[in-house]
Amino acid sequence: MDDPDVFVQRLLYQPALTRWSRLRPFPDTENPLEQALADLTPTQRTVLVLLHLEELTEFEVADILTMSHTAVHAQGLSAFERFRSAIAAGESR
Repeated sequence: MDDPDVFVQRLLYQPALTRWSRLRPFPDTENPLEQALADLTPTQRTVLVLLHLEELTEFEVADILTMSHTAVHAQGLSAFERFRSAIAAGESR
């Protein structure tokens, strides 16, 4: 590995990411934030969490998820748009 930090991050994140992709988050929730997150695909949810909660760069996320930077960027944009739309729809109910 060129960067030991990325290697360690990948070791820490991969088991969690595998588990997340099989689970339906927030089953039977009425909370609009939780519902908005649950409506995202596992990849979108993962990218959104790593970018905004973990405050990683798109390049760091790409390394961890073994995706291209372009794919991370596209997933992040679509996830944020879907999340924002779901929140707006939840507030209007």
